[in-house]
Amino acid sequence: MTNGSWVAVSALIGLMATASAHADITTIDADLYSVGTDISNVFEHVTLSHITWANGGYVSTPVYPSSCGTAPNSFCDGLRLAAFAWPTATGYSRNWTSDSNTTIQTCLTNPAFSRCSSIPQHILELSFDSETDFIQFDSTYGNDRPNVLAFDAAGNIVTITKTITYLQNYTASTQYGHQSMTVTSSTANIKRLWIAGTGEGYATVNVVSFKRPATPPCPVEEPTE
Repeated sequence: MTNGSWVAVSALIGLMATASAHADITTIDADLYSVGTDISNVFEHVTLSHITWANGGYVSTPVYPSSCGTAPNSFCDGLRLAAFAWPTATGYSRNWTSDSNTTIQTCLTNPAFSRCSSIPQHILELSFDSETDFIQFDSTYGNDRPNVLAFDAAGNIVTITKTITYLQNYTASTQYGHQSMTVTSSTANIKRLWIAGTGEGYATVNVVSFKRPATPPCPVEEPTE
């Protein structure tokens, strides 16, 4: 794990200690599964989907792990051993991308909008079993940082706050950036989260943590006389 990743993990541990009295934290990681495994439904409390545009609307297909391959592969190595990916004709792509949040929102209400199908869109969707007010994920990116769009259970767009910890800035020499993004809402109303780069950029994602309702403690049996 890189020094930057340790910074992100340390920050998460601190938050977990604060939140533990009120909720539980779940963390999912593509490292745990071999290439070719459909991991859309293997994690507890969340479903993963690859969202793309087809036949005049958004459609969902499975998500897979993609190995970083032989080191060094700096763009992926910052995320540990693998990342969430979608299938291509020749393998798997870790590059999540879209035109812009404006285009995505327009396509949701106006499928005939020309940029819906003319611009490639490959969006990572996290669909939570219970609505949440906290998600954090690790990401590397090309010339565009990852962007997010959150929805409530009714499909309405949720107002969120994004907090970014920069672990490495994108420069002409590094050719990639690395960051930890925290997404919060004023109330637990985030049912789905979409993640992708925007414009000409792309984002690679791994190690997602989210808050869920606390598991009730086991009842304590009263001693019998």
